Amino acid sequence: MVETAPTLGSIETTLSQKKKFARHSLESNIKDEQFRKLFPELVLKSEEIMMERIKLLGEQRVLKEKEEFAVMNRSEKKEDEVMQGVLAVLAGFVALLSVLFAMRIL
Repeated sequence: MVETAPTLGSIETTLSQKKKFARHSLESNIKDEQFRKLFPELVLKSEEIMMERIKLLGEQRVLKEKEEFAVMNRSEKKEDEVMQGVLAVLAGFVALLSVLFAMRIL
């Protein structure tokens, strides 16, 4: 998780983005019912952390950070969908060429 070398399937993020992901990952996990059952102590800890952040930064600032994180996630998901579409088209093209080659048309 702390490695910075690019790997297959990895994304490049700034240090600021990494910190936002880390800050919001537990918050996202506690919305999952199974996670809540398996790690009740982390749910309590997350609630404590959120209350401390609200006291320190104010509720409006925390809500703004949550919205920024949601926007960042939506844009990354859109990029993933575009890449999946391109790969699907390429896979279809390869399949078509395979069929044509099998029929000895090419």
